[in-house]
Amino acid sequence: MTTDTIRVGNVSLYPFQAKLLPKDLESALRAEPHTPKTAGRKSAIDEDNVLDFACFSQQKKLFGSNQLEDPIKGTGVPPLKYAINQRKYKCIAYIILKVDYEHFQKNSVSNFNLSNIIHDKSVPDWFPYIYAKRESLPFNMLVRWDFAMKCPHPIDCLDIILEDLKKSECNRKKVMKNPMLDTLQSNPERDAEFFQRLSSEEIDGFLNFMKNYEHMFIKPVNFEIKDLLFHSGRYEEYIYKVDPKHPRAEYVGRKSLFQRLCEEGKKEEFKKIVDKHPDWFEDMWNFDAILSPENRDVYPYAYKNTQFNDRKVQIGYEEKFVNKIIGQKWDVELQYLVNKGMIVTDFFAAKALRTLDKKIINILEAKIDMREGINRLISFEVKNIKPYLNLGYQLNEEAFNRFPSEAIVANIWMYPEDKSLEFMKEIS
Repeated sequence: MTTDTIRVGNVSLYPFQAKLLPKDLESALRAEPHTPKTAGRKSAIDEDNVLDFACFSQQKKLFGSNQLEDPIKGTGVPPLKYAINQRKYKCIAYIILKVDYEHFQKNSVSNFNLSNIIHDKSVPDWFPYIYAKRESLPFNMLVRWDFAMKCPHPIDCLDIILEDLKKSECNRKKVMKNPMLDTLQSNPERDAEFFQRLSSEEIDGFLNFMKNYEHMFIKPVNFEIKDLLFHSGRYEEYIYKVDPKHPRAEYVGRKSLFQRLCEEGKKEEFKKIVDKHPDWFEDMWNFDAILSPENRDVYPYAYKNTQFNDRKVQIGYEEKFVNKIIGQKWDVELQYLVNKGMIVTDFFAAKALRTLDKKIINILEAKIDMREGINRLISFEVKNIKPYLNLGYQLNEEAFNRFPSEAIVANIWMYPEDKSLEFMKEIS
């Protein structure tokens, strides 16, 4: 990326502008030999035949006449104004690059300005970036940002914008106070399209631009760098940009990466991550990011060589996620976790009982006495436990010990007839 200019004929352009020139316009600027086919300047402009127009405009001055600037016969207006009125963009570009700034200012058309040109869909894609040679971009940073993102060579364009702002101390102060920067929000659909057309070199250039921009103006552009990293496949860098201030930034970043790859259908990319970083999946870490019915084709691949190794699920994300699996009645996923050695607690047993789903309950019943789940429900003052007893479970002594003392006698009818009531002596 460079902000140095190059010569096209006797015109100075930035390299990215030169790349955008239509071939016939470039030939015209280089004054390459050409035989006109039109009758004169007017007919050349009418057909937007820039090679013909260049030939006529390069004719020797006669008696002070300048074919590039003098009014076109029969119109009374100079070539620039006539070309603008006819919207003949190659001829317009040729003229504005050849005439001096004073002539440009005098003969342009008031509503034909860069702000309008940028948003006019009838204008060729290349034209605004050539026209910007004569008319500076509006200071509005939203316009500048959009201008660069639509450019076929966006990073070069961003570099020019940055260079332009660096040159002006006045602009620098405006940018630091500019409320427009707050509105430069990420647009996922637009950003994804933008990122996907960047080359690896351009991605490096974009990241460098963002670094320089934020350093120079203090107030950062509100733009999702992590989206760029994700769409360009730089996953190791992505995980540190998800929530860089989080005390467990790497852990949170990995979880986000796994979820996003699966949600966006990049499952083969996910499997490559598994192969490259098997340590990220040891001891079933991050299972809560990908375990779901939709991902039954990938999570067994991720955890094929690991299990829980007797660790309990972590209080917080993982525990909430297991509760979600039980509540959603994802029996396949629950069985998978149990088979992988997840320790089943009375908390999960109680959650399973609440579903009244025999398939879910049976999965946990192989690992825990479900009466412990009933005991926990009683601890949480679940008043109606009859539905759980209808599943075939009986209360034990511990269950009655968890009842408030005034409720034990009222609920004694639920105690099995063949069990001793010795514990009641202490209560009475």
